[in-house]
Amino acid sequence: MKRRYKLKKKPLIVLILILLVIIFLISLLISHLKNKSYSLEYNIDDYKINENYDSNKELYYYEIKYNNVEYNFVHKSKYLKEKKLIKNVSSNEENALTCLYIESDYLSTNPLCSKEGKVVYYKTNEETTKDEKEINNYTFYNNVSNVYLWTYKGVSYMKGNDLKEITIFSKDIYDVPLSTVINNYLVIPDYEQNYAFNKVYLINLDNNKKDTWKLKYDISFDSVVLGINKESIFILDNKNKIEYELVPHKQKMRIVGTDNKQGVIYEYGELKRKSLKEIQNSNLRFKYSNIYHYETTDEGLYLKYLDSNIKTLITDKKITSVISIREDEIYYLVDDILYRFNIKDGETKLIKYADWEFNHDNMIFIKPKN
Repeated sequence: MKRRYKLKKKPLIVLILILLVIIFLISLLISHLKNKSYSLEYNIDDYKINENYDSNKELYYYEIKYNNVEYNFVHKSKYLKEKKLIKNVSSNEENALTCLYIESDYLSTNPLCSKEGKVVYYKTNEETTKDEKEINNYTFYNNVSNVYLWTYKGVSYMKGNDLKEITIFSKDIYDVPLSTVINNYLVIPDYEQNYAFNKVYLINLDNNKKDTWKLKYDISFDSVVLGINKESIFILDNKNKIEYELVPHKQKMRIVGTDNKQGVIYEYGELKRKSLKEIQNSNLRFKYSNIYHYETTDEGLYLKYLDSNIKTLITDKKITSVISIREDEIYYLVDDILYRFNIKDGETKLIKYADWEFNHDNMIFIKPKN
């Protein structure tokens, strides 16, 4: 008869205690990491300050109330051990403009301004230009080396003082709705094909070289770009009810959704499975998380941070179309003029082209920041 061995009671208790200690230490570490996020309020003279830190976003968010007006700003930073990071706040009133100036050893921000009770960007809409020049019916006001212009047979871009062209087609193509910028590539379907395409052109925006990619499948021109996730473009072929994932830098593609297989939608980085019918009927598109949210109204362009209701008026120009948004930088058209705004530089006038007043959809492509 085989002997049965049992752990002695004392070693078993020791083992359980060790496991409990390990679990406690892990819980303590997780709790410590979570506790890096905080929210606190304090006053400096007449300025009521709400200081918040989000450890997941590595972001400080501030709201400051002064004379019944609420101002806000963000500052990206890893967690700092110190709290109450604002040392002093001062204000100045001139020409109906009230501006707050923040003093801190740990963070920096532009002046926070308001006019007649409304929060406004601290710089006025100055349209200062450098080296204005006209080339091929375009008027260039400032350096725009990261802007690519659809010129019907291909794309053009500024290099120094010259407008360089990358020719793609032999005939004029007026609409290129499926063309997409992803990372350092501009992806353009072969619009000289009929009804469907099985070839795309890849423009490397780092060196402006053109490459041709022969696709594994035919995609109907009756398609829409659902969105981009990391290095992939997701296209829904409405006619054939197929969703494709294209990875330009690897020149690979695959089917990710059919009538019998749910398609892919990304919402704030999280994959969601939806039927193609729901995607089509509800006109679903990818949703992206961003610290900066831009809103256009008849009054102009506003900036909001995170989920705050505080709106900062960026420009009082009436926006015709938003071309691109990445982080705090936004490109937009006002009639036939392209502008750029970012927190650092404010509003900058870039290019004027008469045709944009009538046709501007997918006519301007912006190379992302590296």
